[in-house]
Amino acid sequence: MIELLSQADARVIAYNIVFSHSDLSDENDAFLAQTIKISGRTILPLYFDRLLKEGDVLEVLPADEFRQYAGLGHVNSYLDSDGTLRSMRLIDRFLDHQWPHFSFASFLFNQPFSELFLQSHADVYITFVTEGDFKRYSFVDVLTGLVPPQELSQRTIFVGVTATSMGDPLLTPVDDSGRQSPAVDINANIFQALEHNSLIQSLPVWASFFINSSIIILVLFLIPRLSGLQQLVMTLTCFLLVCFLSYGLLNQGYWYQSAGLMMALVIIPFIWNLLRLSRLFNYFRQQLKGLRQQQARKIFHLPEYIRLNSEADLKSILSLIQIDDYWLLDDASTDDSSMLSVVKYLDIQIAQDKKVLALYFEDFTDFERRKVSILYQLLSAGTDSIDETSLASSIDNAPVSVDIFSQQLALVESFQQQLTMSHSLFEASIEGIAAGILVTDLAGNVLFNNKMLSELAGKHILELAELFPLVSLRQGDWINVLRDVILLQQPITVEARLMNTDLSVSIRCIESQQSLAPLLVFNLTDVSALKQAHRSRNEMIDFLSHDLRSPMASLQALVNQTRALSSSDQLTTVELIDKVDHYSQRGLHFSEQFLSLAQVESDEGVQIYEVDLYSVSQNAIDTLYHQAQEKSIKLHLDAIDECWVMGNGDLLERIILNLVSNAIKYSPNKSQVVVNIAFAGDNSQLELRVNDQGPGISLDLVTNLFKPYKRGADHNTLQAKGIGLGL
Repeated sequence: MIELLSQADARVIAYNIVFSHSDLSDENDAFLAQTIKISGRTILPLYFDRLLKEGDVLEVLPADEFRQYAGLGHVNSYLDSDGTLRSMRLIDRFLDHQWPHFSFASFLFNQPFSELFLQSHADVYITFVTEGDFKRYSFVDVLTGLVPPQELSQRTIFVGVTATSMGDPLLTPVDDSGRQSPAVDINANIFQALEHNSLIQSLPVWASFFINSSIIILVLFLIPRLSGLQQLVMTLTCFLLVCFLSYGLLNQGYWYQSAGLMMALVIIPFIWNLLRLSRLFNYFRQQLKGLRQQQARKIFHLPEYIRLNSEADLKSILSLIQIDDYWLLDDASTDDSSMLSVVKYLDIQIAQDKKVLALYFEDFTDFERRKVSILYQLLSAGTDSIDETSLASSIDNAPVSVDIFSQQLALVESFQQQLTMSHSLFEASIEGIAAGILVTDLAGNVLFNNKMLSELAGKHILELAELFPLVSLRQGDWINVLRDVILLQQPITVEARLMNTDLSVSIRCIESQQSLAPLLVFNLTDVSALKQAHRSRNEMIDFLSHDLRSPMASLQALVNQTRALSSSDQLTTVELIDKVDHYSQRGLHFSEQFLSLAQVESDEGVQIYEVDLYSVSQNAIDTLYHQAQEKSIKLHLDAIDECWVMGNGDLLERIILNLVSNAIKYSPNKSQVVVNIAFAGDNSQLELRVNDQGPGISLDLVTNLFKPYKRGADHNTLQAKGIGLGL
């Protein structure tokens, strides 16, 4: 085609096909490149596009072999908001490159300069015509020689696709029987406008501002001085003036955007007449404004029904109330359900589409009837209800009458007082509760939550699904708990965990007698202090049972030892009573010391005084002597001469008793437990060691060494509970 047009002596060949790829090993590509070179008058297109979905915008250029001897012009189209092509850019830029439009490049091919370069920075409007002074020829007719060469001589030829299914047609302002215009026609229109110098440019901003301001000032000056009929005549006159002005400027090549001015000519008289009545309705408008502001700030709204945006919302609700057998129909008459099942139909609306929901039940018991009732409350449209918006609308449209005005004013005042009181009471009550409150519909949309819930969760909860990953139930799962709350109509309280916080979660399904959808109310109470008190109680029991066990075990060992001795070796009554008294006093002393421990853990300080650590250790060993004899374990105290320290003797003895008692428990029979007291460091401290021949402390228990209720395991202590005070 390029060769034929060159032979016909065409002035410019604008070939609107992007040859972006080439292969010189292909004889066709090589021939095309050679033809473009020989022709010397070919214009090829380029465009800017994003080749990958997430990639950057790139220049799509013809291949190097083709563009080397051809002119280039962009074919980018910038549509208006309504999808119509009205303007184009004479020069388009990509990074530091400047490209003339495809038609502009064809226009400039045989002339070195054009004044249009001076306005190329702005978009210009295209003068579209359905029938221009350009001719159209079939591609095949030119190739087959049906078009005489003289018809093509010294003409600018635009070659492009006109078939709608193959090309890139665009909507243009020209009425062409509803058809879109192919790119080749658009380029021809642009070229024709360039040749005839009929391109249209926007009127300068300053000129538009001057015209608009002058007319608006004139209207504002006349309106207060004219009656209603005179205002109408003035508005129509201004309309005609603006229309003639727009037509005159268009003939001069300037596009004047007059729609805003025309809207102002309509709005200004309307607003002015409203202002004339403003004093009569000033108080009324203030009350309505306050009412609307409160409604705009309203954070809690009881929905009459759930709005379904998609079938996924419907599926979620049906899954929640355990309905699996259903069908979504366009019309109930299209249902071919079996006669063996009970079918219930419900009219619903998904987005903007009205549907019929068919529910199938094998047995329709009270439980299934409950499910259908919930669905009806959730999905019924409730069109008979009147909300605040319709109330405000009726107030706005009320006729001007003294009686009606007074009635509406009293209604607004009463409603606003009730609304203010209700909001204040509700917000004060909910925010004052030391528990997290969450109100949602059955679809999981959050309708209300208080500040305490955000503090517990660490963020603002927008959907119920955001709460489930944060709050883990100790037993069961959320879907079953919610299902029981909804279907069984009874509140449920469960225990849960939120990070390091113990929670008691109460859930209730609220159903109103009015046409409102059921709601779920969650009450999340922090019970960490209660749980800690319970754990402290268990600690107290374990401590008491352990500390009292040592003297009791010694008493039992004394009894067994006395029984085992011969009559000649048995202790005298006085000796026996003394030892029993000693051990019982020791048990009582431990009980009293536990009360002292509670004081130690409180804010009160521990009394510190000089203590002989040797005597304290010896007392502890004497207390445990008979317990050691039970397992034939020898107790030995190895200490330095001076063992005076600053401390509390009772508490130190308690620690040594704990260490030695545990050493006896975990040591094998006929072994030895040694208590060693020696200097540590620079002799300013004493170090007390308890050495035994037991299994020792395994590495996995070292981290729990200073925690209560942790112990090593052997056959002597498998049934024991706790380690008492611990270290």
